[in-house]
Amino acid sequence: MSVNNHDYIKSFEPLWGSWKIEDLVGEGSYGKVYKISKDEWGFKYESALKHIEIPTREQYREAVASFDNNDENTLKEYFTDAVKNMVNEIRLMYTLRGTRNIICYEDHAVHEKNGEFGWDVLIRMEYATPLIGYIKENAMARQDVIRLGIDMCYALEACSRAGIIHRDIKDENIFISSSGDYKLGDFGISRILSGSGRAASMKGTPFFMAPEVYRGADYDIRSDIYSLGIVLYKLTNYGRLPFMPPFPNKVKYQDSEKALDMRMSVKYWISLSCPGKCWVKSYLKLVHLIWMIGLSPHRK
Repeated sequence: MSVNNHDYIKSFEPLWGSWKIEDLVGEGSYGKVYKISKDEWGFKYESALKHIEIPTREQYREAVASFDNNDENTLKEYFTDAVKNMVNEIRLMYTLRGTRNIICYEDHAVHEKNGEFGWDVLIRMEYATPLIGYIKENAMARQDVIRLGIDMCYALEACSRAGIIHRDIKDENIFISSSGDYKLGDFGISRILSGSGRAASMKGTPFFMAPEVYRGADYDIRSDIYSLGIVLYKLTNYGRLPFMPPFPNKVKYQDSEKALDMRMSVKYWISLSCPGKCWVKSYLKLVHLIWMIGLSPHRK
């Protein structure tokens, strides 16, 4: 793993023969996102580059701790499977190219590291503004949230037609294009890198997770719809999730834990409160009702 990540990523230039790195625009547990550009015939083209290292130091330590021995071949097979799974998710992104409300895949490359164990995965995508960055500087009116919800429904409809479940709908994975369209991104990358199943999902706080995903039960596209409802609720409730203390009351750590427990318990939904935003409250209750009917073993 690189000491100076910026110098390291610059070593891949020119990317795809002509692209150069401009700025770091975001980072998370499993990778960094850069703004990249190229000049051609007097025009400047811009894209986003996601750089993911497999494994990270933490992933390597966890893998070593989970095996009975530190056999290098076993570890290589383990992380080779992770790379293959990621490439499969990239292939799904490729099948959704041209969908208006989904971040457009452009290209990718997988490089095995020289002189050390691991791989560098580079994914070039459409450049768009992250929603969480946008709302820090811009207030979202009711009509903006409604439009976001509609655009995300179009995105989920496209996923459903392609047989794809996103499984990680949250505000961090929603973007705004230069034309003002809301777009869904990050298909399964963090889920693959953290492993699979409930244990992997629980490595992060499941703020937007549907109860069946939280419990490790079977799930389908309705789980994505549920998560979208939580996103809309947060956007219209002063950035607070269901069952959190109403604004402007202070939020304590135990409030988050209690709110999560209540959200995973169906009996509390009748008391859901969303001050001054009754349309979202009604929508979210409807989403939850549809979700419960759909998951009922007695449904017709």
